[in-house]
Amino acid sequence: MPGKGQQRIPAVGRGLVLAALMLLVIGHAHAARQFSSQRECATCHIMWLNDFKRQDVSTLIPYDPKPMVNTGKQDVASTERMCFSCHDGFVLDSRKNWLNKGHAHPVGVKPSSRIKIPTSQGKTVFPLNDDGKVYCGTCHTAHGVSWSQQESPVFMRVNNVDSRLCLACHLNQATGPKEGNHPIFKQAPHDTTQLKQAGGKFARDGSVICQSCHQPHGAPGKKMLVMDNHNSELCQHCHRDKREVRGSKHDMSLMAPDVVNRNGNTAAESGPCGACHVPHNAKGPALWARERAEGALPQAASCLGCHNEKGPAHKKTIGDHTHPVGASIAELGIQVVNGKWKSDSSLLDKDEPLTSLPLYDKHGQRSPKGDRVGCGSCHDPHTWQPGTKTAAATNPKKLEGDDQNSFLRITVGANSALCINCHVDKRSVMHSKHNPNVVDASAKKKKKTPADKNHDTGIEVCRSCHTPHNANATNLWARKQAKADTAIAGMCGDCHQKGGSAESKLTGVHSHPLGKPIKNATLPMFATDGERVDHGGNVDCASCHNPHQWDPKQPGSRAGLSTEAEGDTRTSFLRDTVAGDSALCLNCHADQRWLHGTDHDMRVTAARSTNVLGQGVKESGPCGQCHVPHNAADSARIWAQTLGSGEDKVEQLCRSCHRDTGVAADKQPPSATHPKQVSVWSGDKRKRFRPSSNNNLPVYDQHGKPGETGKITCVTCHEPHQWSAGVKAKGPGKNTEGTVDNSFLRIRNSENFVCADCHGLDAIFRYKYFHGTTSRKKHRLYR
Repeated sequence: MPGKGQQRIPAVGRGLVLAALMLLVIGHAHAARQFSSQRECATCHIMWLNDFKRQDVSTLIPYDPKPMVNTGKQDVASTERMCFSCHDGFVLDSRKNWLNKGHAHPVGVKPSSRIKIPTSQGKTVFPLNDDGKVYCGTCHTAHGVSWSQQESPVFMRVNNVDSRLCLACHLNQATGPKEGNHPIFKQAPHDTTQLKQAGGKFARDGSVICQSCHQPHGAPGKKMLVMDNHNSELCQHCHRDKREVRGSKHDMSLMAPDVVNRNGNTAAESGPCGACHVPHNAKGPALWARERAEGALPQAASCLGCHNEKGPAHKKTIGDHTHPVGASIAELGIQVVNGKWKSDSSLLDKDEPLTSLPLYDKHGQRSPKGDRVGCGSCHDPHTWQPGTKTAAATNPKKLEGDDQNSFLRITVGANSALCINCHVDKRSVMHSKHNPNVVDASAKKKKKTPADKNHDTGIEVCRSCHTPHNANATNLWARKQAKADTAIAGMCGDCHQKGGSAESKLTGVHSHPLGKPIKNATLPMFATDGERVDHGGNVDCASCHNPHQWDPKQPGSRAGLSTEAEGDTRTSFLRDTVAGDSALCLNCHADQRWLHGTDHDMRVTAARSTNVLGQGVKESGPCGQCHVPHNAADSARIWAQTLGSGEDKVEQLCRSCHRDTGVAADKQPPSATHPKQVSVWSGDKRKRFRPSSNNNLPVYDQHGKPGETGKITCVTCHEPHQWSAGVKAKGPGKNTEGTVDNSFLRIRNSENFVCADCHGLDAIFRYKYFHGTTSRKKHRLYR
C-alpha cells in the first residue's frame, strides 16, 4: 500500500496491491468451491443438501442453477433475491441500499475499457456473470474475508481496508494529480468529522481514500457520493478554506451558469467548485476542469482560459503588458526554506517576516518545492477580500474590485504591501521623494472614511507608476509617456517636464545622450521598448538612476523623505556615486579612468575649480568638472564649463580652461591651431586603404563631431584622459610638467603617420612641437 501522503499509486505499488488481493482470495476461493451438505453452506446453496440430491423426487419450483435476472445470467446463489432472503430485515435490513432510495455501484453493465480486473492463475479475482457483466457477486462473496478480522467488512471478495477493493479495478482513477485525479492517501486539509458523519470513510492513518467521497450502496448523491454535491458541499467539507468562493465573482454558477466544464456540466449543475475543478479526468494542475489557454505559460494557462477576449471573463483581461509569470522568486533575492520565505535584504526588519505566498513548478502545479511565480501567487481565486470570511456580495455581477479585494492575497493599500512583499529591494522608495505621498499635499490631508478604517490611506506608492495588468507600456507602466528619444525617458518625462509633478527637476536642453549601446558595463541596459535586457541594450535614464533608492550606498536612508530634500552627486537616485572618483561615470566610460591623478584631474591641479552647476571637485568628481549629465553648458561632450573662444567647437571646449581667466591659464600654446583649409582622413578611413597604419587620429567637423573626413583640431593630437601615449595608467597625483613624450599626446612615433602625408620626414618634429614657434618660423608648415 502507498504510504501516508502519497498522491498516486506507482506501477510497482499497483502490482503489490494486485498480488496482495490474489493471495487473499485464493485460499478462501478453493474452500468455497468444495461442495458440502453442511447446514451453514446450505443457507444459500440449498441444492447442496443431500435431501435435494435424490433422484426419485423433484422440487415444487423448477431449479435453475443459472437464472436470468436483471443483471444478466448468473449463479442462483448470487442473485438479488438470494441476498434479500437475509437482508430484508430478517438478519439485516439493507433494502434501502437497493430499492430506489439512493445511488449505488452499477450492476448489469459490462466494465468499460478503463477498468482493469486483476487475474490470478488465469482466473479473474472479481468474476463477472455469464453475460460478462458486473453483478453483486463481482465484489461480494460469503467466502472472501475471514470472520476473525475486524478491519474489513465480511462478505467481500478481498479485504477492503483503505479502499483496496476499489483500487483493484479503478487504478486509472487513483493515479494522483499528475494524471488528473484527486490525491489519495493524503491527509485532508481540515477536520473531517462532518464528512464521517455523512458516511465518508478514511484510511487507518486518517488520509483520504476512495470511500471518503464515494459510497457503493445507498449513496445520497450522484456518482455514489456520500452527499449531494450540487452546490459543492462535499468539496467544501475538506476544502473549508475555499468556501468563500460561493457568492463571489468566481462563483460561476452565478456569473456564468451556462458555461460547461470538460465533462459537459454547466456551472449551475456542477456547483461553484465543479466549474473549475473535477476530481477525475482533469486537465492540468489543480484538477482543472476547463480548457487552458494555448500558448500561455503553465503558471497562468488555467486562469487565462477564462480571462481572455472570448472567455467568460472577457471583461477582465490582463492586456499586452502584464506582470510576468514563470519567473523564479530567487531573482528577487528571496529564498524558500521549508516553505517559508526569507530575504537577507537590509530593508527588511528582523521582526518583520515576509508572507509566504504560493509558488509553482515548471508544469504550473502549486508545490512547496516550486520557485516560480504564477497568477495564484498574488491572487487567491477563492477569496474575494483577504482576511474576510463572508461572501462578497449578493449580486457579484455588479461588484467592481479595487486594491483591497479583487481576490488579492494581501491588500495593496498606500504602502503597497503586496508588491513589496516580493520586491523587497524596492522598499526604499517609501523613504524617498518618489513616494507620491511625500510630494502630494492632498495625500497628506486626505481624511479617513469608514471604508478606510482597516487599511492605509493615501496614494499607493507602487501603483502611482506601475500596475500589474493592462499597463500602458513595459515595466508595467501605469502613467502616460512624454515625448522623448527613448522609452524610459518618456516614462520619466511624464513627471519631469514642465507642468509635471517634478517640473523643478528637469534635465535641460543639453543632457546625456540616450539610446546608445554600451559594451562591458555592469549598469542596466534597455531595449528600445524600455525592457531591461541582460545582453546588449542601450543607455537610458534608469541606467544611471535607480528610481526606487535615494542613496546608492544606504538603501534604508530616509534622507530623501522630504520635499525639502535636495539631492547631490552622492544621492539623487543614482546607482553609484559621482562624488569622489566618478565611479558611476567610469562604469561605462572605463577607458577614461586613466585621467585620475593627471594634470586634467582638477583635484590635482585646480582644487577650487567649479563647474557650471557650481559643484566643486569633491562633489563633481574628476569627470564632473568637464562633463555633467544634465543641464550642461553645451551639447558637445555635455560640457560642464563656460566655453572659450576658438575656431571650432573642440577648441572652444579646451579654451574653457586654457585661456587667460581659466584654471590652465599658464598652459596656453603660443600657436594653437592647424590650418582649417586642410581636410584629412580619419585614422579609421586611412586603415581601409593602408591596413598597416598603426594610428587612429580622429578628425572633426566645425561642430566638434568626429567623422571620416574633417579638420585637425586639439583632440586630434591629444587624448585628454591619458597622460602618456601607449601607457594606460593613472597619473602621479601631482602637477607634472609635460614633455614631448607625454602631455596627453596620442602617439609617439611617425610610422604611417597622417602628418607624414604632407610633411614627410619632418612630420614627427612638427607633431611633437606643433605649438612651439620653432616648427613654424624656421620651417615651412607644408610642402
